[in-house]
Amino acid sequence: MHENQHPPQWIDRLLESFCSPHLLEEVQGDLQELYGEWRRKYGERKANWLYLWHALKFFRPFALRKNQYSNTYRTMMLKHYFTTAYRNLMKHKSFSIINVAGLVLGITCFTLIALYVRYELSFDRFHPDADRIYRVIQQQAGSGDAFSRTGGAHITPLQDIAELEEIVRLYRTSIEVQRLDDARAERLSEEQFYFADSNFFDVFNFQLLMGDKDVLASPSAVILTESTAQRYFGDQDPLGQAIRIGDSLSLEVQGVMEDTPENAHFSVDFLTSIAALKQYYNNPGPFESYWWPWLWTFVKLQPGAEAAAINSQIVEAVKKYRGENVAKQIVPQLQPITSIHLYSTNTTGDPSANSDITYVAIFSAISLLILLIACINFTNLSLARSVKRAKEVGIRKAAGAGRGMLMRQFLGESFLLSILALTVGLLLAELLLPYFNDLAHRSLEIAILNQLSFWLPLLGIVILTGLLAGSYPAWILSGLQAARVLKGSVGQKLGSRQWLQQSLVVLQFVASIALIAGTLITYQQLTFLQETSLGFEQEQVLTVPVPEISSTDQVEKLTALEQKFSQLAGVSAVSRAYERPGFGNGIDNRVYEVEGLAEEATSNDRISRQHVGYEYFNLLDIPLVSGRTFSLESGTDATDAVVLNEAAVKKFGFTPETALGKKVRTYVYENGQTYGDLTGTVIGVVKDYHSTSLRERIAPTVFMSNEEAYSYYTRHLLVKADGSPQQLMSSLEGAWKNVFPDRPLVASYLDTELEMRYQAEQRLGDIMVTFSVLAILIACLGLYGLASYLAERRTKEMGIRKTLGASVQQLLLLFNQDFLRLIGIAFIIAIPIAWYAMDRWLQDFAYHISIGPLIFVVAGLLCLGIALLTVSHQALRTARTNPVDSLRNE
Repeated sequence: MHENQHPPQWIDRLLESFCSPHLLEEVQGDLQELYGEWRRKYGERKANWLYLWHALKFFRPFALRKNQYSNTYRTMMLKHYFTTAYRNLMKHKSFSIINVAGLVLGITCFTLIALYVRYELSFDRFHPDADRIYRVIQQQAGSGDAFSRTGGAHITPLQDIAELEEIVRLYRTSIEVQRLDDARAERLSEEQFYFADSNFFDVFNFQLLMGDKDVLASPSAVILTESTAQRYFGDQDPLGQAIRIGDSLSLEVQGVMEDTPENAHFSVDFLTSIAALKQYYNNPGPFESYWWPWLWTFVKLQPGAEAAAINSQIVEAVKKYRGENVAKQIVPQLQPITSIHLYSTNTTGDPSANSDITYVAIFSAISLLILLIACINFTNLSLARSVKRAKEVGIRKAAGAGRGMLMRQFLGESFLLSILALTVGLLLAELLLPYFNDLAHRSLEIAILNQLSFWLPLLGIVILTGLLAGSYPAWILSGLQAARVLKGSVGQKLGSRQWLQQSLVVLQFVASIALIAGTLITYQQLTFLQETSLGFEQEQVLTVPVPEISSTDQVEKLTALEQKFSQLAGVSAVSRAYERPGFGNGIDNRVYEVEGLAEEATSNDRISRQHVGYEYFNLLDIPLVSGRTFSLESGTDATDAVVLNEAAVKKFGFTPETALGKKVRTYVYENGQTYGDLTGTVIGVVKDYHSTSLRERIAPTVFMSNEEAYSYYTRHLLVKADGSPQQLMSSLEGAWKNVFPDRPLVASYLDTELEMRYQAEQRLGDIMVTFSVLAILIACLGLYGLASYLAERRTKEMGIRKTLGASVQQLLLLFNQDFLRLIGIAFIIAIPIAWYAMDRWLQDFAYHISIGPLIFVVAGLLCLGIALLTVSHQALRTARTNPVDSLRNE
């Protein structure tokens, strides 16, 4: 065919995709004369399309065979790729193990932490209408603090808002429960006893296993959870059984519900009606109050309703019932139920200990940093090893391999390693999950089919890592000229392009140094929390919860129990308390009036009131600043005396001396009624002590007695021990049974309970230490592999330098200096990142450490030392090699 009679090359390239080369030659021969004729008759453009049309018609009978051939060819090539990849892995076993092991550890750590983060984010999302369920909180104007509870009458203004589909109130109390069909049954103190409105099941998705949800309309019915029914009645049918709560109220079991999921922000064991609560307390005051924060109010929005718009309506509705001034002071707002677990650090009165979104962010960052380090290792080692394969590429190209085939080979090997690492990493995560659950105090599980939203991104990350690790060598090496590769000039040129590897090493050590610094700061803060003096004696102090005091008979029993405890051997002092020291300020947010104030307190100013016994301050060794503390001998201290802490004196504008003798009144006033109105004369001032967590500032507190007429303000007895703990516990048990024979003794040491206040911080520290060690291990694996490669590349150089007189120390310094420079750069980058992140975390604590430069120096030196030990091991082996052997091998 003459040049002007041959179809354009684009047609031949298109036809190559439909047939084999020999078949294409046959087509060209058959259509040669026709194409020339078409071109002369119709012109070049139409001739091209006619030629293509007839060629495709010619190939149609061979289509099936072509597909069969293609499938067979693809199968053979796929097998070839796997075979070549397998041989490469086996040829460089140590490199392959290091490369895969680092990614395996990274995937394992990422999986475990991601499971934890996913669980924390899942709280309360099991409700089908979770996006429409909100809790009504009361925010204090001018501060970021809020009450999670409302008054019982708060339901009234809410009922005026048409966009609210359901409104339900919940109340929980610690209450004594006893079976009525068993005379020997003890009264058991139950912490998760709930009272609710009858539409509870219309808002919350808890399934009833027995009975009907309408039983909550009855004042005498109670619903148990499945585990609670088993605990009380065993294999008996619980329906129809009777229990008694407190001293007099009897309830009939008329329903059994499933156990509350672990990822619910409140946990129910017993559930009865608000009508039963009114009978139990027989006190209309809290139910008539809009503000008094004692129960939780939840609302379910109508479909399509906006929470922001309803917030404005709630404020207006509250103004109608409470007045504009009051509505400005305590602003009711809607909080999504899905945010309660993680976004309630400034909200008081939650039913259980919540987590913090800060910890979720920290754990997420740790998991991503570890996975990043592992992926960098994988990519870096793949890049390093690819240079050694330049000659292999040259030989394969000389043998006829195309660029596409080579790219598929490199990418295939990288994907094979990454998928292998993913598989092993998930298996290892499954094996380590029980230990991680113990560390995180969670019950996590791996369920692939139910967690596709979790696994698919992980698979995507691993595939992306394989792509990044394989694409650079695949693209660069597959484009090399075979002749230049086989001459040996290209390998050196490639090896000199280390900017990408160095950048990845720097990024890796930025993550490692930041993790180490964060871990050190976390443990310093945790040590600070554990070792900081709280301002009171907590060693050898037991706390004993006592039954609720609501009658003269119970006051007499409390007095008798206190006397019996005081007479026991090994007991040096006994006193009463409304709230245990370190666990609360007492009764918060009381309006106050103080004699002689320069400025009258506004209704926004509040103070805490703690009720304590005569020996409270002496038992806890709280220092006296001025005046005196409560005394039995005074005769009037039980009802007419108050003691202030230093924070209260400062708030009132007095000095410890001028505060003495002032009258202080504390109360709650609402709807024309006054609640909890008590007045006393200041008889003393005590040193400030931390009555709550170190996350909070010391609150101004007025101390009043809970002796004699105020005994009903007693919740706990404090016992100061000076003998054997085991013997003392036995003695306390005997004295307790003499006074409360049908109630179990619940006693605990105060210092042990206080340590548990910082479990979240302790878990954070443990997790950070564990995964920081793993991150460093992963980084060291990568460094070890990279150092092995560099030592292998520089064997000839080391041999020559040693022949010319270089010492082993000089060779080590030469080999390590590049790594020293990279770690120095990483240190400079990591310092501001770690400082900013940890400073933000420390702001959650009212009392915290200061971040000094020494922490970062230690983190940098620790990372540097570990890195140099890892690198120097390989460098030392190379430096000690006989130069004759190294040069001969080269």
